[in-house]
Parts: sequence; structure tokens; C-alpha cells
Amino acid sequence: MRRGIFSVPITLAVLLIGTSALAQMSGPPGGAAPPGYFFAPAAHLAGFEPAAPPAGGNALNLGTTSAGPGLLCQPQVPTWSFFADIIYLSPRNQEVAIAVPADGPIDFGRVPVQNGPTVLADFGYDPGFRLGSTFQLSECSKLRSTFTWLEATTNAWGSTNPPRVMWPMITHPELSLADRQFLDAGARYLLDIELFDVDWVRVLNFGPFHQLDLVVGARYVGLSQELRSFFVATGRDEVATDVNYNGGGIRVGLEGEWFDTTRCWLIYARSAASFTVGEFRCGYRQDNNLGQRLVETSWKAGRVVSMLDLEIGLGWQNQSETVRLTAGYLFSGWHNPITVPEYIQAVQTNSYVGMGDFMTFDGLVGRIEFRF
Repeated sequence: MRRGIFSVPITLAVLLIGTSALAQMSGPPGGAAPPGYFFAPAAHLAGFEPAAPPAGGNALNLGTTSAGPGLLCQPQVPTWSFFADIIYLSPRNQEVAIAVPADGPIDFGRVPVQNGPTVLADFGYDPGFRLGSTFQLSECSKLRSTFTWLEATTNAWGSTNPPRVMWPMITHPELSLADRQFLDAGARYLLDIELFDVDWVRVLNFGPFHQLDLVVGARYVGLSQELRSFFVATGRDEVATDVNYNGGGIRVGLEGEWFDTTRCWLIYARSAASFTVGEFRCGYRQDNNLGQRLVETSWKAGRVVSMLDLEIGLGWQNQSETVRLTAGYLFSGWHNPITVPEYIQAVQTNSYVGMGDFMTFDGLVGRIEFRF
């Protein structure tokens, strides 16, 4: 939580300074201030009609740019833009079964007879944010940097009455708990994500009421998963599990916008595929009610984690196109990460072969953007 709070001012500085520095290195010849590639304001499109192409010209008669013949990029937009997003996402496929009410005593050599709902640590929707900025490099390209932060938390708790017991489902199966008459069980589950993207965005197709862009860039990802669980009898037994990942790699995607005839309302779609290389570091600890460490182990290995993102939504912008509001729905799928329930199962079975799971995120996204 503290890492996420301190990252906000750092991110703002990086987005501003980093984008400006990279843009200066990649600016257009001659050092002239580069124009943007977004469409001209609606006032400039009033009365627009296609014209016959002049010799060597383009069919829409909007002029040619450095993009080359056949690709039109309108050079009437601000150089900078800044945006802030509120995201409201739910991590899925990461739930952990903590315990279940069952007949006693606890004996991992048999299958218990359940007598109540499973205590399940499962995430719901939690708020986060995205901050970003763009800088125009030419009529048809721009540089964009984006920081995303999400911290999801959930709590789980359950209890029962004798003669039933709360049967643990995440403790080590080779430790005897027959003398432990657990009547309460609970857990706190935390997931923290930090993403930093730097993208080069290039216009692929342009028209007065649509735009299609290619996105090529790099991504850094930080993923932290933390589970703290407890089981209460005369004392309190505890199990702690941590799974962390840091990696980086490449990112490619397509983005499109489609406007109505007033150019105030729009539909947008953004898609991207990221491929990151990094290392997972995992740890598992189990303590009894006397504070004695019964199990302590760790594991680490490199992984390639691929991420597929898709966002679709609606938007509005003012006549001068300097302020824009959008709202949409985001889907994100991560392939080959190590998750907490997968690592717990590996510890319980002492088998770490073929580890690599699938986790997803989905939820609402709202953005406000200013262009200068």
C-alpha cells in the first residue's frame, strides 16, 4: 500500500520528464515544434465535401504529409495531452479456499464430510488509476507514457460449532492437526499491480470521422500477491504465502476511434498484446499456536508472461477538441503467471513441475483528457 502511495508523485514526474526527453531525441528535422495528428476541430469540417483529386494529390484533398502518399494526417492539434483514468477492476481465477466446516477430527489421510460453506478468499471490484501523457513527434506519430496502479484486497472469515471443526485447506498435509479443534478461520488477501508503458503511436488510416493507429512500445510490470490466513482453536495457527513478479518486455497493439457527424461523440477501441520476461519469487510459511515455525520454504524461477488487453467504450469531446471524456469496459488476460493457489498446491504436493496459470481482470474505465 505504501509503495503505491509513494509511486504517484514519482509517476507524475516520470511521465512529464521522460516523455519530453524522448520526444526531443525523436523530434522532426529542423527542430520545429511538431504538429499533432488528431482530426481538426469540428468547425474545420463544417461543409466538408470530397473533392476531385489534383494531379499527384489525394482524393480527400486534405493535403499530403510526411506520412507519404495515400495516408492523411491532419496537422491541427495541440502538442501535448494529459489524461487521468479511474479504473474499477476485478481480478479473477485467483480465489483461494481457506477452510470448510466438516466432521472432526482433522485427518488429512481422509476426505472430510463438509457441513457448511467454504471460507473463500475471492476478490471483488476495487478502484485504481491510470495516468499518462502524450507528445506529438510528427503529423502522424506521437510518444505516449502511461502508469497504471491497482491494489485489490479481500477478507474471508468463517466459523462453526462442535462437534464440527474448520478443516484447513492451505496447511501442509504432512503436519498432524488432529489435536487442533479449529472453530474459526479467516484470511486477508492482497494483490498489487504496477504497469509502466512507453509507446510510439503511428496513424495507419485516417478519415474525417475515423482514425486507426498502430502502437509499438515497451512495458514494465510489477505484481505482488500476499495471503495471510489464520485458524483459531485455543491458540492461533497461521499460514503466510507470497508470490511476486517483476518483468519487462515489448508491447504491440491497435487503437481506433469512430466519430459521429458532429465529431462530439465517438466510439473507441483499444487492444494490445504485451510479452514480458521476469522472475517469480514465492514463499510459504506455517506457524503453530506457540509461534513455532513448522514449515518454511521458497521458490523462484523465470517466466515469460503474456498479456492481452481489450478496451471498448464511448466518449464525448468539446467542439475545439481540447477536452475529452470517455467511459468503457476493460478485459485483460495474463498467461503463464504463478498464482497463490497454484503455489500452495505445489508446496502441499512437493511438485513444482509445469507451474504457470492464467489470471484475468475486467471492469470499468473512465477517463478525462486535456490537450494543449
